[in-house]
Amino acid sequence: KPRIIAISSHGVTKATHATLPLLTLPIMATIKAPHADKRGMERLVYHAAAITPEWDERDTPGPDILPAGWEESAGPKGRWSGVVIRAALLTDGKETGKHRTGPALKGMWTISRRDVAHFIVNDLLKNWSTYEGQGISVGY
Repeated sequence: KPRIIAISSHGVTKATHATLPLLTLPIMATIKAPHADKRGMERLVYHAAAITPEWDERDTPGPDILPAGWEESAGPKGRWSGVVIRAALLTDGKETGKHRTGPALKGMWTISRRDVAHFIVNDLLKNWSTYEGQGISVGY
């Protein structure tokens, strides 16, 4: 199967939002529209990969992002193999190779774009079966 990797944000879902550092919550409250887009993207990836994630009602992107009947126009389920990476706040920092990954990790503030790429190339792609079908948070 073809593989799809979607880069989303840590804090987009109810489960990951609950793990955000307290000081980041006011910032996250100001970016609701981009997060709705990312929730829509995640739903499409999960649909294409035939994955049924546990969704809270607040995790739905809304009808302006995914209108009624979107599943029919998205094509058949299971055509792809997918992983959603929920990155902490992205920076232009250096690659350190030191990052944490997991379904919903507490206390993650940032991660450099280079370290996200490092994770994809040096861990995710080499261990695809470990991560396949999951939403993985990555950050420092």
